[in-house]
Amino acid sequence: MNRTCSIIQPHYIPYMGYFDLFQRSDKIIILDDVQFVKREWKNRNKIRKGSNIDELKWLSVPVDKKDQKKNITNIKISKENNNWRNYHINSIIFTYMKTPFFKKYSDSFFEIISDKNIIYLKELNMKLITLICKILKIEKSFYYSSDLKLTDKGVERLIKICKIFECNSYLANNKTIENYGLETFEKEGINVIAQNYKDKRYNQTYNNMNLNWISNLSVIDRIFNIG
Repeated sequence: MNRTCSIIQPHYIPYMGYFDLFQRSDKIIILDDVQFVKREWKNRNKIRKGSNIDELKWLSVPVDKKDQKKNITNIKISKENNNWRNYHINSIIFTYMKTPFFKKYSDSFFEIISDKNIIYLKELNMKLITLICKILKIEKSFYYSSDLKLTDKGVERLIKICKIFECNSYLANNKTIENYGLETFEKEGINVIAQNYKDKRYNQTYNNMNLNWISNLSVIDRIFNIG
């Protein structure tokens, strides 16, 4: 029996390529027990800069500086800067208020982003990821690597996860394959499948006006534009 898994860290409002992995996998393992790395995708993502501006802007969630060398599952959202919540919401409103599906979906996103009871970055990300999966009709369960209590590092950890979930194929983004290669997986009987994701064009509009295409934005751009 061929079973495919994807192993991916929890990102903040990810782009569509993230969910392409989910759609194509039998098992989805959230890799949350590895060290947080600044200036990656765990606490930030990009949207269009304005309603009719052909530039992008970053939305970043501030995290506690003292936590930044901890594993992702232990990273807390900074309490020193609560303005980010309003900034993210207002930025999204400014850019997407007059897109076709903004009214249908925006409140669900804002309810999560504005929730000050969410203390940990992983919780925030997973609530948003779960919401996005519901909108995209991706009906899959998530498993967390932190629950496995593994001591393996690097590629050995990925191989162990594949074996625990009895997956003989590992669907990985191209960056992961560049970092780890194929040989080690193949020696363990695991077939590595390159995702080779390319963002598909869709209509990006504002107030019924077509905009110039910007690829690989947060999936909220796609959701607000085409549902």
